[in-house]
Amino acid sequence: PANTATDPDRIEVTLHSKRQATSQKLKILAANLLDSLVGSQREHDRGSMSKVLESLVARGRRVRNFRESREITFGLADLSTDSNTHERLVKKGGVETLVNLLISSQDAEAQQFAALAVGNTASTKALCNDIVKLDGV
Repeated sequence: PANTATDPDRIEVTLHSKRQATSQKLKILAANLLDSLVGSQREHDRGSMSKVLESLVARGRRVRNFRESREITFGLADLSTDSNTHERLVKKGGVETLVNLLISSQDAEAQQFAALAVGNTASTKALCNDIVKLDGV
């Protein structure tokens, strides 16, 4: 009887550890996917960034599972850290995709990445009105 009181605690700790490990693996997979799509010349090759952006936006429109939504939102969040991509993110439908994933995804991490990407993009003041029109606020 004494062990049964601690069993739920042990189970919860084990589940938490497994969730953290899975989350870390997904982050690594997403980073590797992004690196393989973009390549080592990412900062210098705007054409490649545009292709990656278009690919991620297209995949985001037909996302089917948690893993995919995390990979897509992580990739778009990563691209959004470069202010040179903000205008393309808005014009190519990236913000629409992010807002849709933010609303529809059941995965908290994907939602966090999506919110981060929209926030990063909104840091370009000239695009704020366009983002508001896309329900990005």
